[in-house]
Amino acid sequence: MTPQIIDISSNNGVVDFHKVFASGIKKVIIRASLGYGDMDEHFTTYTTNAKNAGMSVSFYHVAYIHPEVAVLNDSTSQANYFVENYKKTGVTPEYLVLDIETPTTIGKAACELWIKTFCDTVKVHTGIDVIIYSYKPWLDTHLPATHKLGIHRLWIANYNAGLKTPTLPVGWKTYFMWQYNDKGSMAGITGNVDLSIFHP
Repeated sequence: MTPQIIDISSNNGVVDFHKVFASGIKKVIIRASLGYGDMDEHFTTYTTNAKNAGMSVSFYHVAYIHPEVAVLNDSTSQANYFVENYKKTGVTPEYLVLDIETPTTIGKAACELWIKTFCDTVKVHTGIDVIIYSYKPWLDTHLPATHKLGIHRLWIANYNAGLKTPTLPVGWKTYFMWQYNDKGSMAGITGNVDLSIFHP
């Protein structure tokens, strides 16, 4: 497969976005924040340099669900933190993503409510529909079988070699993006990088 979009975080170190762009990758999704109160340390630098290289810039937030905090308070606080921080860059993102994959002990209905509240809060502040990023096993384990989150576009991670299309979690009939490799290589980036394609 030929990658069409990459996502990066401070784990990727120094990135030469001009080389990334020259290699044919025109879109990047940058990690902006994690939980509440934790920004990606390279977020601002990545955003500036990617924009200067001519790339389409999008952002993602890594959710940390805190079972000791009320669901609505926790999800709303993280959504507001995500929006407040990316807006400081002055960049209008192409996509906004909720990365939901970390362990949690809250119930299935509460998890659905957490995700819904996050997405709804971001939409109110930005007008942008949030994309949900995760793995099939995580979503199937943590969401009710009758959940209503399938209205959101899905960015599914599945690294099984040889797949022609990823297996979808319950509640989705299609995917928007497929992260098919977490150990890809790319000009301008030292070490592994996540590679994704859009649904044909």
